[in-house]
Amino acid sequence: MIDFVLSFDYELGWGLFDKVDPSYLSRNVVNSNKAVGELLQENERLEVPATWAIVGLMLPGPLDTNARLALLDAKFRRSKSASVAFARFDNTEACELLTVPPELFARITGTPGQEFASHTFSHLYLLEADAQALAEDFRLMAEACACAGVQPPRSLVMPKNQVTIEAVECAARNGIRIIRINADNWLYSTRQHGALEARIVRVLRYLDAFLPVCELFGGRERLYGVAATEGNFFFRPDTGLVLLDYLHYLRFRMLVTACRWRRRDVHMWTHPHNFGRNIERSVRNYRRILKYVAKLRSSGKLAMKNMGQLIE
Repeated sequence: MIDFVLSFDYELGWGLFDKVDPSYLSRNVVNSNKAVGELLQENERLEVPATWAIVGLMLPGPLDTNARLALLDAKFRRSKSASVAFARFDNTEACELLTVPPELFARITGTPGQEFASHTFSHLYLLEADAQALAEDFRLMAEACACAGVQPPRSLVMPKNQVTIEAVECAARNGIRIIRINADNWLYSTRQHGALEARIVRVLRYLDAFLPVCELFGGRERLYGVAATEGNFFFRPDTGLVLLDYLHYLRFRMLVTACRWRRRDVHMWTHPHNFGRNIERSVRNYRRILKYVAKLRSSGKLAMKNMGQLIE
């Protein structure tokens, strides 16, 4: 029997170096926390376990909104439009861009099957950080967890799934026991791409949401010092076209069938801020997939687990 694993990259405004325009933030990201509440409700109703990889700077703690905004502005210092983009939001909206509401975080940590995981403290990109910065990020994450009254997580999702052996060794020293990785092939490589190559990759990854593009590229297994789970299906909540959304659903069913035949786990992952544009329609698409997986679980064809449960 294979496992179905579900994980979320929950990052709000901290992970949007390339999407700091006010319209995207107000349309998608400000609604992230509301979308998470809806997703948790679906998970609870269908008893679906999930891993929530959360940026440490979002955790409830002593920092007020102005302090978080100052950190965010420093984080986006390379973008000329960052200050303009964030300046238009009032204090309440800014808080929605920066912080998980305490009651929502309590639901994630207090609901059986819902796992709190790390998305690093500062949405740290490995390709732009040295060993000292990485170690400091883990230290700050532990402090943020202490302030929030929770144990440091055992599961880790690195931003953009950028993983190196050095990072894994540092993670293991800080209590991490399992990480999520990309398929090890050209299409989902996390290395830096040239401008033309990056455009081609973006187009092919988008097509992979609807057609079996990834299967055209060979991959290989990688060994790490901790357990690893491969994210092999990125869920796109709402394309704006009903037929395209249904094709995305069929692509998922095709993947599940192939994984059952190959005896490989299905790991679906997504971003809550992608649900923000149209929460109702996005959650409907999400529910359709969960119902299909729940049906397979009921018939004994797969099990549902979060990342932490894979190593128990």
